[in-house]
Amino acid sequence: MTKNSQFTTSSVNRQDGFERTFVVDVDPDAVWQAVARAAPATEAGVRQYHIPGLEAVCSEIECKPGEFLRMKKEEEPCKGTEVIIALEHAGSGTKITVVQAGFGPWLPDVIELFGYVWNMIIADMKLYIETGLQIKTHLFEPDDQPTVSLGCNTSENLTGLLVVDTTKNGFCEQAGVEKGDVLLQLNGVRLLNGMLLTNLLKMVAPGATLELVWAHDRQLKTRSLSV
Repeated sequence: MTKNSQFTTSSVNRQDGFERTFVVDVDPDAVWQAVARAAPATEAGVRQYHIPGLEAVCSEIECKPGEFLRMKKEEEPCKGTEVIIALEHAGSGTKITVVQAGFGPWLPDVIELFGYVWNMIIADMKLYIETGLQIKTHLFEPDDQPTVSLGCNTSENLTGLLVVDTTKNGFCEQAGVEKGDVLLQLNGVRLLNGMLLTNLLKMVAPGATLELVWAHDRQLKTRSLSV
């Protein structure tokens, strides 16, 4: 995007979203073709796009072909948020700025979780622009669930995953985890959000042994069991 362009991203509230700028060794025309993939228009004739990495259809709000695209996400996750993609020449390549904003006042409470997901979105977008390859790394698909479970429901807090309840005869109950305990590590991986736990469990086969570390009454507990 040139200095004379009427389109900018400076008006987006960064406290209510994310911004990332990166450079690819691909000319701007090819980048535009990669990111502005057309989807069927709405009944009202609004142009729509399926942006690589975002895993959802977005409706056009404002566009200058080859330079700038401003859209609204029409599907979950994060339906209703605003997405901006701006391009400018960078030597023989392209400088790309991506912004997603409009999450709401609750974002600071889950900034680490959503930041983790947003980094995956940017990585997937860059991969597609540079190679044309797509890899599914998002964790919101309801049909793509782990085949094993820890047998508990949790909520996120600053230190780990707070156990809300446990399933009778489930992994956590057998390990001795109780309601109010905080899950801290699974197989040596620090647990800070439910998405990370889900991702870890997707890689575990039934019958495998898991080592769980949790906090109980100011004490660290460790137990290894088959799941």
